[in-house]
Amino acid sequence: MDNPLHQLEVYLYFIGDGDSHDDDMDPLDRVQFRHPQHISDEEALAVCGPMAAIAAFCDETFDSVKHIELKYKNVAVYRIAKFLLLLVDKKKKMKRKDLDDIFEKLKPRIKVGADIKGTDIINILSETMTDLELRE
Repeated sequence: MDNPLHQLEVYLYFIGDGDSHDDDMDPLDRVQFRHPQHISDEEALAVCGPMAAIAAFCDETFDSVKHIELKYKNVAVYRIAKFLLLLVDKKKKMKRKDLDDIFEKLKPRIKVGADIKGTDIINILSETMTDLELRE
């Protein structure tokens, strides 16, 4: 059976904390992490930008969004401090619970605090994705 992680894209997207400096940031610089690494800049922006916009809209208008079902992809959105962690099921074969289970495996390794840095999360994501792929 195929490893479900092979159909998963993972992104860490910096959303900031409302500081006006954050607004001036290049959108590509906001993509702090992508897995697999071969994802192009254009692809990363095509996923992260719209998902961040949808998440922001929902946060301001309704309630926090956690899952977004698109025509060809399922996306899970998790807020971690000043970042969005996006888990993207490229083939739309994973259920919400599957995506949540993967996040639950990542969550204990991510210690969120006021001083959390993107590089800390990036290192954790890299190690965890490698560990999970080796175990599956």
